[in-house]
Amino acid sequence: MKLDLNEIVQSLRKGDNSCLKIFFQEYGDYCTKNLIKKTSCTAEDADDIFVDAIINLRERLLAGKVSYLTNTKGYLYSTCYNMWLVKYRKHKVHEAHAEDIKNFYDEPSLPYADQEELLNLVTYAINTLGDKCQNIIKLFYLNKLTMEEIASEMGFASAGVAKTIKGRCYKKLIEEVRKQTEINNVFSD
Repeated sequence: MKLDLNEIVQSLRKGDNSCLKIFFQEYGDYCTKNLIKKTSCTAEDADDIFVDAIINLRERLLAGKVSYLTNTKGYLYSTCYNMWLVKYRKHKVHEAHAEDIKNFYDEPSLPYADQEELLNLVTYAINTLGDKCQNIIKLFYLNKLTMEEIASEMGFASAGVAKTIKGRCYKKLIEEVRKQTEINNVFSD
């Protein structure tokens, strides 16, 4: 089926989103199956990403950022793949930070006999941080919020700002824990 981009844009501008069904019918299976095959994501994730890609295309068409498509199928699949990459990177970054905390707790060089003593130390260290750092650490590590959600919750300009501040706060937390560990070592000798 030949898609006339101008007709689709005109329909969208009139508030008629029914023309988007064509994209679902023509390219939905291709995009989701290839996304699953090439990325090993779940079918549900692939469907969600495809819907997001359609929404993205709609917004770009209405904003005039896309005026000509030679390969709509390729454009949609590329958009899906790029969206998956962004999601995958965020997931990996979150996993990496979670792994840092796990490694910190499992670090054999810490002279604590039990987890309760270490937990008390970390709790103390968190309480020495300022309110902003306490909040961002709790929102990210305890509430498992994304950087976008944290930025919105705390009134930061962007997720990048939230990530930078979280990184600084995390470093302060680690420094405080190490400082307290050194103090405890002096008094235990």
